[in-house]
Amino acid sequence: MSRNRLFCGPFTSGTQATLMQELERIGLRPSDGDAAIQCRADPSGGLRLEAQGAGVRGYLLAEDGEEAELQDIKRLILTCCPAQREITFVGSALIAEETLLVTSSRATHDGRTVTWSSLRSVMRPSDVRTLRDEVGLEITGRARP
Repeated sequence: MSRNRLFCGPFTSGTQATLMQELERIGLRPSDGDAAIQCRADPSGGLRLEAQGAGVRGYLLAEDGEEAELQDIKRLILTCCPAQREITFVGSALIAEETLLVTSSRATHDGRTVTWSSLRSVMRPSDVRTLRDEVGLEITGRARP
């Protein structure tokens, strides 16, 4: 089974420093504890946040170490991504012996409404089960100028 990982991006508004500052301002983290966290150039432009290690759970975390609320992720998307540009979140985490949680989410916004779709699956050597499938969830707010 794969290591614990999270890839998200591309974040096309700002630099690596401003992306990390925005994550901190909102209270989001790619890992809880020990993990290698990097910002890399995305082939389509912008930055891709990558994290891997024991503290990565396959999704963004809040300051309390629990899964981040969609409202906080929405704030990140409205701040760090231009309208109509798709951003993806892909992750995995070993949650038990030979049991992998795989997450895949996509989001876009129009400057006010973030449209979010997400799929989560638990994979075992002989079984795959979808835990949660959220399609077309809309979250309203405003992009920062």
